[in-house]
Amino acid sequence: MTYLKTGEYAAARKILLETVADHPDSSPARYWLGVSLYELNEDTEAIEQLTAAIVLNPDYPAAYDYLGRLYDRRGETARALDIYSRGVEINPDSLVLNYNLGMLAWREGMPVLAEKYLLRSRVLTDDERMKGIVSSALEKLRSGAGP
Repeated sequence: MTYLKTGEYAAARKILLETVADHPDSSPARYWLGVSLYELNEDTEAIEQLTAAIVLNPDYPAAYDYLGRLYDRRGETARALDIYSRGVEINPDSLVLNYNLGMLAWREGMPVLAEKYLLRSRVLTDDERMKGIVSSALEKLRSGAGP
């Protein structure tokens, strides 16, 4: 984990590959390996590991988040929306999944969907800074501005 915190993703990948080999049913190991691969732009392998983490533990909001980000980064917006939607279905109280789904829907011209999930994310946070970020996004969305 130290390597991940310091941005040494290649070193983290090496250790996490060994960990996954020793513990193939560990969703956290597969998740963290997926994160390191994501950061190294090794998208195909990251998709495999993040998907495996979700299969092993469907109640893993962070894995849906990174998988959604990955598909969005690749320009596969429909897949990203699907991943975020499935994540919110299983984890309705996930702030990050609701927020990211709302922002992606807004960017893709789905204002009703965007408002629904941005409103939900505002309710889910107690953090005043995050409430401000979401409120600002909602104001822009309602005014017809882009993200």
